Amino acid sequence: ARDVPLLAEWDDWMETVLERVPGDYTTLWGPMLDRRRYPALNKFAQNSAGTPPTSTRLRETWVVAHLAAIANLKTLFRAGGVVTFDKLAQFLHHVEDVDPSEYVRFLRQEDEA
Repeated sequence: ARDVPLLAEWDDWMETVLERVPGDYTTLWGPMLDRRRYPALNKFAQNSAGTPPTSTRLRETWVVAHLAAIANLKTLFRAGGVVTFDKLAQFLHHVEDVDPSEYVRFLRQEDEA
């Protein structure tokens, strides 16, 4: 289990979605229960215009958005003379973890109060 905070800018949208979720739903995203009952976000995805979102693409978009907000890694590596990302795990080993008390605020990209 893990907490995956929503970006603060999506709060209003999520509140609207949650108001429409029947009280007996146990998950917002997950496997379809049957053809008549879908987790709320699955139903949203099925009714989207264009290419429907998938959990994999949503996760990748979420990670890329956070990486871009923190630092443009491509630019950082180019400036540092690093041509491949093979060393990223080695570099990350030396980066301090976010304090648990700041975890949600950090991932929601909220400014410090």
